[in-house]
Amino acid sequence: MTLSNAYEEMTRLESFRQPFDERYCQQYLGLIRQFIAGMRSLTFPGVTFPFWDVASEKEVTIPPDLLERLDAWCKRRQLSPTLRKICIWHLKQVVLELNAEPVATVYQPLMDLLEIGGDFYVHHGDICIRDAATIVGALSYVS
Repeated sequence: MTLSNAYEEMTRLESFRQPFDERYCQQYLGLIRQFIAGMRSLTFPGVTFPFWDVASEKEVTIPPDLLERLDAWCKRRQLSPTLRKICIWHLKQVVLELNAEPVATVYQPLMDLLEIGGDFYVHHGDICIRDAATIVGALSYVS
């Protein structure tokens, strides 16, 4: 098995240079809503939080050097801990796809968000796009 696709994906993430721009806030919001809708479409008993590892039941190892690159990139971008976890889960998906084990590509809208300069953090159950916009109550998305 080769991890070249995972390394290529990390190189792609590292190439994201677009800074945050409040003029794109509606686009950022749309991508986050698209992600939440994708997570809602998955059925996992007991899950009431949209930020979780959809491949958690699979055994996947991300090489330490790749995690170090990811950590350095997240620090440079000043990404929230939630986004860092999502990037790890995204890389896990890439590794699973190498093993011909298809998994839902629910994280792609958030990778698109990062590519165009967006980011967010979670605060008291709300998803905050810096101080520009908030999706109130987004974390209580399961009825």
